[in-house]
Amino acid sequence: ATRGGGPAPGVVRAFRPVRLTLTPAAPGPVVRYTTDGTPPTITSPAADGPVAVEKTTAVRFASFDAAGRRGPERCVQVTMYPTRAAVDPGPTRAGLELRWFAAGADRATATPDGKRAVAGFPATAAELPPKRPAVLSGFVRVPEAGVYRFDLPSKEAFRVGTGAEWAVEPTGYFVALEAGWHPLDVAADTKDGKVSVVGPLKWVGPGGSGPVPADNLAAAK
Repeated sequence: ATRGGGPAPGVVRAFRPVRLTLTPAAPGPVVRYTTDGTPPTITSPAADGPVAVEKTTAVRFASFDAAGRRGPERCVQVTMYPTRAAVDPGPTRAGLELRWFAAGADRATATPDGKRAVAGFPATAAELPPKRPAVLSGFVRVPEAGVYRFDLPSKEAFRVGTGAEWAVEPTGYFVALEAGWHPLDVAADTKDGKVSVVGPLKWVGPGGSGPVPADNLAAAK
């Protein structure tokens, strides 16, 4: 976070160190920057070239003229995500697996009451056990390493990757993944006679954007 106010930041999401070329809002002979959240001053380091960033931080910068007058400030918020390793899913089949639990159970820790194979995301409440917490489980394959944003139209909680936490993010769920297969869990319940989770699962990443292709989803046999 920035301290002492500051402009609304641009955003860079990364899974390995990055080098930022700082383009100030107004031209000047010297661009100075900070990485501790404070505004840049005449004594701040000069950006003589791209600035290396290795951890989550806010880079605030501005141009300074020969008299030391500062131009308008800019800010880039760099978020560094730990990379989650790909897994060997073993034998798989197309589609996902639907698991359901006793009413009121914690789906993150409870043993399922039952499970069955499903082709994908359910379209109607009739496809889900009534009034039971449920999970759509399987694996998602990412084509190359990088930071991916996953999103569902229904904004249900889900997690991607080994050791991931359940999360619902208003702007999508961001995670850094190695190329390959990763565990996928999506909460699925019935609410007021309607299915809570609505697909398709979408992603934005190094390989492109849009609905996750069916060939990139699988469940254990």
